[in-house]
Amino acid sequence: MNLAQLQQQLTETPDIFNAIFNREVLLPILLGEDTEDLTYWLGKEVARRFPLKDFEDVRRFFNLVGWGDLSLSGHQKGTTTLSLAGEPVEARISLGKNGGFNLETGFLSETYQQQNGFLTEGTYQAETQRVQVTLRSDLKDPLTNLPPDFIQFKPASDDQSK
Repeated sequence: MNLAQLQQQLTETPDIFNAIFNREVLLPILLGEDTEDLTYWLGKEVARRFPLKDFEDVRRFFNLVGWGDLSLSGHQKGTTTLSLAGEPVEARISLGKNGGFNLETGFLSETYQQQNGFLTEGTYQAETQRVQVTLRSDLKDPLTNLPPDFIQFKPASDDQSK
């Protein structure tokens, strides 16, 4: 992390600075050298506390918490690829060495596992302006526990008028 770039973010784009500050300064201070591993498991735990019913709800959740714009890039048997983009993602990537996107990846892997009923793990690859998240489900390893009581967002106000 380049401190000068972070300070510049504070003055030029204060609306996204909070998310960057929490992710790139506070979490690494709190978690130390285990930040990458712990944030992945933290993401899984957040997903357990906020179980989302479908992809649209996941996409809305990502926007609401400031994690970026999530889209589905591809799906093949047992593998789903998602793309995470937008201003907060680009700002974090532009800082160079950052805390990574393990929190989002852990959240997505647990959420997808809850939704599809199979053990699922995720990895990510940061690119220039976006992050590719790959979720792999073990279709030979179905979960034996019951699915959670999913949270479902109410329709957006523009959806209600239709």
